[in-house]
Amino acid sequence: MSDEKPRKLPLLHRFTIALVVALVTGEIVARVVDARAGRTLDFYLGGDPQREMFELHPFIGYVPRPETDRHGNIEAGGQWIHQNALGMRGPEIPIEKPPGVYRIFCLGGSTTFGSGASRDETTYPKRLEHYLNEQAPPGVTYEVDNCGVNGYSTVENLIYLELRLVEYHPDAIVIYQAANDARSIQARGFRPDYTHMRRAWTDTQLVPFDEFMVRHVRLYAWATRGIDPEEQVGNLNNPLFVPNFKDLHQPSDQGVPEEGIDVFFRNLEHMIWIARGHGIQPVLSTFAMCREKKKPNDEDFLETVRVINERMEPFAEEQGVPVLHIAEALDGHCELFDDWMHMDDAGCDLHGRTAAEEARRLGLFGLE
Repeated sequence: MSDEKPRKLPLLHRFTIALVVALVTGEIVARVVDARAGRTLDFYLGGDPQREMFELHPFIGYVPRPETDRHGNIEAGGQWIHQNALGMRGPEIPIEKPPGVYRIFCLGGSTTFGSGASRDETTYPKRLEHYLNEQAPPGVTYEVDNCGVNGYSTVENLIYLELRLVEYHPDAIVIYQAANDARSIQARGFRPDYTHMRRAWTDTQLVPFDEFMVRHVRLYAWATRGIDPEEQVGNLNNPLFVPNFKDLHQPSDQGVPEEGIDVFFRNLEHMIWIARGHGIQPVLSTFAMCREKKKPNDEDFLETVRVINERMEPFAEEQGVPVLHIAEALDGHCELFDDWMHMDDAGCDLHGRTAAEEARRLGLFGLE
């Protein structure tokens, strides 16, 4: 029998084997975690279905893509969305307004579009339509159309109204706006056209090595992109905002720039002028929010929105424009919010019902 002892692997070899085992184990864990969370390669490579809902426009930047559908699993928090031939969320409408129809366009961002609404008919514009038609005068049918576009501020909606929406001859517009403007207002280096924050639509192109690694090594995707949806190539913020835009953020609890607020109301004033110039009734609205649902890592726009709401009534009186008091009715109902500003189906229903009640109180849209 030999007295020779078994030879140990060199330290470098043992380290290499341990590293390979750790990497393989980590890769398996990462893929299992992603599978349970519903994250596929599209999550990291830019296959965001939300971006497929838009097409480029030379003057506005981007507009809703007409005749586009997205059918998600509603029970799992997905949405059923149809963008009609005019690019509005909801059913098809005739370009020429039929006799007896009172047409109302609701303008805004994702809170109007209904990022928390499961179906087109559960968005606040369609719930407003439902409640208005319950009290419609004889011979009148209300058609309320969802012209909300994710990411739009008053800058985009000013152009959108002038270049596209007036062509369809609405009788009235309802403007529900604050949060998207607040992001630009609370950014350092403020410019009145918001170009300190916004840019022309820019798609990030991955270099071949980066794309290969993301496709084949999930740990690499985690290390370079993380698992926050807002940090992914496909996130809608990526093509809309300047690089590292979050670094420009100044929390609103440290002060709300007066210049930015003035620009917001200047844009509203111009939208009012455009509407009146086309015989359209402009209607403003305060903006509802839930402070308790703001997450610690969310950008802070709460005071900005509060200041906008505070100034809305005197501004409306000066312009001779009615205001729907949505914030006053919904701010205390945080159970109806998905986050600090987006409402679920029940919240959208209360929004629509409140807007209809306010319209009747104010005698708007032919109501008495």
